Amino acid sequence: MYFFSTDAFSAEETGTVFRGIIDKIFPFLSEEGFQSLHYFIRKAAHFTEYGILALLLYRAFRNRSETTWKRSWANYSFMLIVIYAFADEFHQRFTTARTSSVYDSLIDIAGGFTALFLLWVVRRKN
Repeated sequence: MYFFSTDAFSAEETGTVFRGIIDKIFPFLSEEGFQSLHYFIRKAAHFTEYGILALLLYRAFRNRSETTWKRSWANYSFMLIVIYAFADEFHQRFTTARTSSVYDSLIDIAGGFTALFLLWVVRRKN
C-alpha cells in the first residue's frame, strides 16, 4: 500500500495506463467521460484496498481462534485502518505528483468499515 502512495501511482501515471485499456473497451468515450471513469476507478481502489486490509487485520487479530467474531478484533482492525488512512494521506503530502485529501482518507475508512460490517453480517448468521 505504501508503494501505491508514491508518484508511480499518481493520477497522471494511472491515467496513461488506463487510457489504453479504456479506449479499447469504450472507443467512443469522450475525454470528460474518461476522466470521470478514471476518477471512479481510483476512488474504488481506495475503498477496496482498505476493505481488504481490514479483513487481513481482523484475521491477524483472530489468530487461529475457534471464535469467529469478536467486537474487539473488529475495533482494533478499524482503529488501525483509521490511523493508516490518515498516515497514508499525510505521506502523500511529501510526494511531488500526489495530493493529500481528507476525503480519500474517509473513502479508505469507509472501505475498511464496510468490509468489517459485511464480515459481521456473515459471521452473525453462522
